Amino acid sequence: MFCPECFAEYKPGFSECSDCKVSLIDRSPTPEEIADFQARMAGPIVEYREMVEITWTYNPMDIAILKSILDAEDIHYHLHGEQFSYARPWVQPTRLMVSADQADEVRELIKDLNLSIVAHVYNPEEEEEEGKT
Repeated sequence: MFCPECFAEYKPGFSECSDCKVSLIDRSPTPEEIADFQARMAGPIVEYREMVEITWTYNPMDIAILKSILDAEDIHYHLHGEQFSYARPWVQPTRLMVSADQADEVRELIKDLNLSIVAHVYNPEEEEEEGKT
């Protein structure tokens, strides 16, 4: 007796999988069924993305605005330190990190955004110019 969902084996006399709550089957799973199950259990493939810092802020309203803009544009981002900033504000800013391949698009999206006075938007071109002087 086997569960058709998780392929757990049961002794005769059982009729339902205790985990999946489905009726058991009388045959062994086929290799294709096992391969399909293993693929489902493996979950999504994790993809590495190089992330770059675009801006930082201490202001929760800035964070909410940035999130809404980036979510609307389907931008992959991470707000480093977001939860920490709620627990201990003014200790560490929240840093907006985006995929390197989307960095220019994000800079363009937020270039005219009026973030709070305690925020900073990184512009690599300005940093290069400052380094030359």
